[in-house]
Amino acid sequence: MTLNNHFAYTFEERPTPKLWLCKPDGTRIERIADFSKLGGTFKFTNVNTLHFDLPLQVFSEDTKQIERNKVVDLVKNKYLIDYRYNGYRDIFVIDDIKKSANDSDFITLNLDSRASELNKKAANEIELLGSTIPQMMNKILSIYAPLWKLGHVDGKII
Repeated sequence: MTLNNHFAYTFEERPTPKLWLCKPDGTRIERIADFSKLGGTFKFTNVNTLHFDLPLQVFSEDTKQIERNKVVDLVKNKYLIDYRYNGYRDIFVIDDIKKSANDSDFITLNLDSRASELNKKAANEIELLGSTIPQMMNKILSIYAPLWKLGHVDGKII
């Protein structure tokens, strides 16, 4: 679509989101390519949410036939979705899987950001006097978020 010589934009050039289904430990299982009705809320001060539909059947380029979507069989509650779009990355936890109400050929996945595991956790009952920052963070995470661990701490704040 060309409006004039100075502005040319085709909608096919827009970046598309990329989704991967992952196990709870972060291991990638399968890329999710056939999704529709992708939507969600992305706010700086709030926990992000995401939802999309997965078709039960997809067209296979290899066999030239309609086949069952293998991702639908792999999706489970508490599995992770690795979401990437235009340089932004977030990891979501599958919170709810719904079959469509009108019995059509898709399921709806509702996801919450993995940061929701730390949302509204008060860490005010721990005494950490004389500890380093990595020791403090490891202690807090071991109590309030046992599945999380501290990665790298920048030397500027130590």
